[in-house]
Parts: sequence; C-alpha cells; structure tokens
Amino acid sequence: MTKINNIVLTPLQECYEKEALNFFIGPWCENSNLKKFNYEIIKHSSHHWSDKTKMLSDYEYLKLFYDKLIPLFSKELNKLHSINEDKRYWELILGPWLFTMIPLIFDRWEVIRTFIAQNPNVKFQTIVNKNKNLKFEYTTDIIRPFAYKDNFNLYLFSEIIKKYYKNIKIYEIDGFFEEFKEKKKNHTLSKLSFIFIKIFSFINKIQFDAKSMRIFDFLKLCISLRSFPFTTLSLFSIFQNNFLIKKKFDVNRNKIENNIISKFNKPFEKFCVNFLIETMPQCFLENFIEIKKKIDELSSKQKTFFSNFSILSNDIYRFWVANSKKNSSILITNAHGGFIPFKKNSFNYENSISDRYLTWHKKSAFSNSFQIFPLRFLNKKERNMSDNKSKKKIGFVDIELSRYFTRAVSWLTSTEYQDEKKETNKIFSNLTESYFKNNFVYRCLGNFGWNNNKKIQSINKKIKISKISEESFGNFLEECFLTLHRYPSTPFSECLYRNIPSLLFFNENSYLFDDQYLDLFKQLKQKKIYYNDVSDLCNFMKQDKDKILDWWYSKQIQDFRLVLLDKLCKKPDNWIKDLNRAIYR
Repeated sequence: MTKINNIVLTPLQECYEKEALNFFIGPWCENSNLKKFNYEIIKHSSHHWSDKTKMLSDYEYLKLFYDKLIPLFSKELNKLHSINEDKRYWELILGPWLFTMIPLIFDRWEVIRTFIAQNPNVKFQTIVNKNKNLKFEYTTDIIRPFAYKDNFNLYLFSEIIKKYYKNIKIYEIDGFFEEFKEKKKNHTLSKLSFIFIKIFSFINKIQFDAKSMRIFDFLKLCISLRSFPFTTLSLFSIFQNNFLIKKKFDVNRNKIENNIISKFNKPFEKFCVNFLIETMPQCFLENFIEIKKKIDELSSKQKTFFSNFSILSNDIYRFWVANSKKNSSILITNAHGGFIPFKKNSFNYENSISDRYLTWHKKSAFSNSFQIFPLRFLNKKERNMSDNKSKKKIGFVDIELSRYFTRAVSWLTSTEYQDEKKETNKIFSNLTESYFKNNFVYRCLGNFGWNNNKKIQSINKKIKISKISEESFGNFLEECFLTLHRYPSTPFSECLYRNIPSLLFFNENSYLFDDQYLDLFKQLKQKKIYYNDVSDLCNFMKQDKDKILDWWYSKQIQDFRLVLLDKLCKKPDNWIKDLNRAIYR
C-alpha cells in the first residue's frame, strides 16, 4: 500500500496524520507532546532565508514592493475618507503594519514554494483552516497572532495552498475556536485617559511617550526643557484598547483591492495585496473617521514628539503625530536597544518618517541619524575588578525568537535558531565538567514555544533560571562575574557599558551586520570577546576566574572597550546638555 504524503504546516495535532509520512515544512512543526503517538516524520530542509544572498535579494525586492504600495494605499485611502494627505502622512500611519505583514506573508509564500520545488514529483495532502472573515481593529491585533500563533499561521498557509496549489489535496478544520470573542471595553477608562492626553497636548511643547530613565533623572530633564514631566505611552495604550467606535464607516474592500491589484502582475504580489486588504486593520478603514475626529480634539500646534516605543506600537498615537506634523511639528524617534546594527532592518521606516533618528551607533547611512547615549543605561554604575571578585556565577543571556519569521531583518532564521539551541546545550555539557552546575544562572528573553527554560533545566535542575517576569536584569547581573551572550543586542551593550566581563557566542553566518562595522566585528574576534566555536569558547571559560578577570581588566581590553563604547553606545559628557542638543539640534 502506498503511503500518504502529508504536509505538516504547524505543530497543531490536527495537522499530523497517523497513517502517513508527515513532512515538516519547517522546524516550528515539531511538537514534543506528540512523540508518544509515533508519527512517521520527515524533517524539513533549511529555511529559504538561511541563504543570506537570497535574504538580501528578497529584502530589496520587498522594499521596492513596500515603496510602491505606500502611494497606492495613500491614493485609495484619501479617496475613501475624502481627505488629501501626502505620502509621508500615510507612511507614518501605515508603515508598521506594512513593513511587518509584507515580509511575513512573503516568508510563508516562499516556505511553501521552496518545499514544493524540492519535492516536485510527490503527491501531497495537507490539513488547512476553513475560510474565515478575519477582522482586526488595530495593527498589533493582526501582527501578534500571525507572528506567534499556530492557528493564524495555518490560516495563512491555507490561503496560499487553496489559491495556488490546487494539486494538493486538502482537509479543512476550524482551528480558531474562541479566538474572535468581542473585546470588553471600559468607556470610563477611555474617557479618563483621553482627558489627560488632551490636557497635556496643550500644555507640553515636548511630548515624551516614555521616560526610558529613572524618574529622578526624567524630572531633571523636564526642568531643563521647561516641560511638565508627563508621558503618554500607557495613556495611549489604555485609550486605544478601550475606545468604543460608535459608528463604523461602510467600506467596499473589494473595490480598494481591485484598484491596487491591477497595478501588479506577479502571483505573490497579487496574493499579498489580496491578503493585506482582506485583513487590513479597521482603524485604517471602517473606524478611521471616528478615530480622526477624536484625534482632531488634541492640540496639533507645533510641538516636538520624542518617541521611544509608541511610533511603532500604537496606531492612534501615530494618527496624532501625523496630524501634528502637518503644522511643522517635529518627530524624534529614539532607538531603545541594539549592538552592532544589522545590514537590513524594517525597510528603514524610522529613518524615513522621522525628522531626527537618535541612535546608539556612531556611523549611519542616513543624514537624519544622530548618535546619542543609551538613555536606559543612564547612571548605571561601572564595575571594577574588586567589585567582581565577590561574584560567583556565570550568567547566560539568551533569546527565544518566534518560531515563525516575523520581520524584515537580516538575522537568524528558525532553522539557524534551532541549530543555536543545540550549541547552547553543548556549551552547558562542556562547562559543567569544570564548574559546579549551580554556578550557572540562565536568563532568556521571550517565550514563543521553543521552551528554552524547561530544556535548560532538563540538563540539570541546579542551573538557576532567572525569569524576566520575576527578576530585573540588574539583579541578574549582581550574581555574575562573567556573562555569556547568545545573541548580539542590548544586554551585551549594557554589560559593556557597566564594564562587566562579557563574551559573545553565535554563528556569524546567521547574521548580516552593517558593512561599516565589519572591521569592528573582526576586532571582537581578535580580542577573544566573540566566539564561533564551542570548544574555543569553553576552553577560554574553563580558565581560573582570576585569569578571566585579569584578561577583562587588562589595558588592552579596557582600551578596546572604550572604542566599542564610542562607536556603539557612548557615555555622555553631560547627559542633560547632550539630550537638549539632540532635541533642539
């Protein structure tokens, strides 16, 4: 009897077939809870963006597609809402939705295309989601489920297969269950939050969305700026979550789709436009007029917006900024993290929509980028060798990425991330020969189904887990004389800033960094701060603690640390003056 060939699209049990060869389409399909059923499984091949040449080529193609869509959406939305806003207004509002959803949809498209291309003469069946009329109110409502949830990704894979792979036999399920219950809204909270926003929209000429520093330092900054110490992040979040739309505008989405889709010929582009408009957040369409009326109540007089997070995370905040910029208001966006910048990142949205983009990095390809010190590290105390002598643990700093690719960023794919997890296990197995297992404390940012904390404890229960929800990064560092960072980002920068002995370990081929910093990356290798080989790393870490401290606090490494700080996260001479200059430049 010929075996059935079943494509497993997600780890949902319904996607597996007992009497079949189950072909995993990606590493996210693995489900440890199903091992007891002894399904016959054929593992996936590499993710298509593990080929970094393809990743760069696809990024450029998608960036052009994004650039073409912005004016097309601008034209249709202006016509729909009887307004006449320019392209920059609409890019500011639509950008986070488009720069996330376009690469996300393309990734799922390519995952299926490359899988079928690798298995050209095989007859397949698969489990798909039933058609649904998916409705999303705001950008985060659509981005989060398609970035992380299996049933939403099953739906997206399903739509591609139904429309473009008719030779694959399909069996439909309803994988959503109670996903679309009406959200409860608190009208009182909505009114109160808006009253505060409205008052301070008139009072403050400088609008901060978040402090990003200690309250005492924020008070000092506001006094120097002659601004009331007020931030809008939480208020806009409360308002957006509770704002009740009383009258939805009737929108013919098919008409918008037909007007835009006619400008494209490629199958992916047509599918992408269709899916974008089908799932487009209602705040841009049916609810736009109601939201705009409310935002028009806020002061739109010339002001300066200083945004750390809201410009990416809150649609209604972006409406306000876009409205105010018509009256010569200035938007300053502030990078809230990082290390060596990536070669490609989110279609350069923040640079494109900002008057000034404050970054930690000294070099940038953009004329509106300016280096500033990391606000979140302000007044973090430097550690010296004697401070470190009393510390006993080695800290592991890890990250758990979404199992599904979610952003147009030149970093590791799910296949590469799975390989990184195996390397982490090798490091622990190797080092526990030299250190007691209770010498380690493990901290992982994110929880997206890989179960890193659980798997690390399965190596040995004596390895302490530092949970993000229960312990601050500062308290975690208080235990550690040495930290090992499994990804190149903010935690390493903070350790560098605080002069805590730190190492980097990751596969350099999984990341593409900005070309301007490649020489700096080479120096990280030469100075034995960065490692790409488990044996080399562990041999270094097995040294006596005093030798490791002598190495870090040697003149050679301390001088190089100052070079890194200057180029990647500089220390301020006078932080209030530096920040004033950045705002009033």
